[in-house]
Amino acid sequence: MPPIRARSLLARLLSSVPLILASGIARADDLAPPPWRFQTGSTVQHWEFSTPNLGPPDGLPFFNPNGTPFFSFIDPGNTLWLPSAGSRNGIWQISNIAGHSNQLWFDVPNYNMPELEKIYYVQLTWLSPIPTLVFGASVNVGGTIFPLSVVSNQSLPEGWFHTVLSVRLPGCPDRERLIVEMLAQHQGETALIDQVVFDTLCVPEPSGLAFAGLGAAAWIAARRRSRRVPCALSVEPELVKKS
Repeated sequence: MPPIRARSLLARLLSSVPLILASGIARADDLAPPPWRFQTGSTVQHWEFSTPNLGPPDGLPFFNPNGTPFFSFIDPGNTLWLPSAGSRNGIWQISNIAGHSNQLWFDVPNYNMPELEKIYYVQLTWLSPIPTLVFGASVNVGGTIFPLSVVSNQSLPEGWFHTVLSVRLPGCPDRERLIVEMLAQHQGETALIDQVVFDTLCVPEPSGLAFAGLGAAAWIAARRRSRRVPCALSVEPELVKKS
């Protein structure tokens, strides 16, 4: 059972917006898929939290040829799975009580391409008593934590929000952990997390792309120049061999 403090926070949260009491169906909030999804070097995993069980993704889309992603959490006593909240089913409550924040963990196996870079792209559907982002998302790569930046924020019915966060980092390791947790400055607050969609993509470094682009431009320019040279001035193969 959750502590009385956490339960009262949850009651305040649910009473802060108009909710439909009748049970509904889970909504696939994959509202802003990245344009590179399903390209070579990409993965996508979607958690709808339809049951309180921890484990692999339970939603679509899903594509990860490197192994099975896994959801778990660190619980100082305030993490709670809710079967429904309004018309939404399967929700995790996270809180920041007395400076102790819950953490939702999403461990994802990935391609091992250290010479490349990786784009991390996350969609979160959430609700909190105040209309501001009271939690953060970051990735743990080899023991180092990198925060994700907000790309967009969209209002949904019943007071819910859909937020996109992303970051691009050097290296493309064979696994990472997405962490969703309450922000330190929002002590005493609670948030509900309905769905998480996590995309990744291994890409060449920008310098490599620029070099490749210059090489392609030079090749195209050389082709164009060769087409403008009259046939009478073309180099004979025999002369090339003798030189």
